[in-house]
Amino acid sequence: MSNMVFRIKIVEDIEQITSGYYTRWTIGLTEDPDRRKEEHKNPAIWYQWQADSQLDAKYIEMYFQGKGMWGFPAEGDEPTYVYIFQLEGTSKVRC
Repeated sequence: MSNMVFRIKIVEDIEQITSGYYTRWTIGLTEDPDRRKEEHKNPAIWYQWQADSQLDAKYIEMYFQGKGMWGFPAEGDEPTYVYIFQLEGTSKVRC
């Protein structure tokens, strides 16, 4: 699968999971998703993907932050994992 096709697949997956309720989700980048999930207190609703490159991961993150997702600073020297999570009962809405 080419980089562009895989990047589009991750975007499509996230679109399907969030159903357009972007402000209820948080997105971030990491090189160690297990450690990062633990740092976020092991949310029950967690998804992750490994992008083909840091550039692809950053593109995906910026795309969804532009749609209203909450974000965290990237973690690690080469963060290629994109993750999203939602805390149970999350109803926060950005004003």
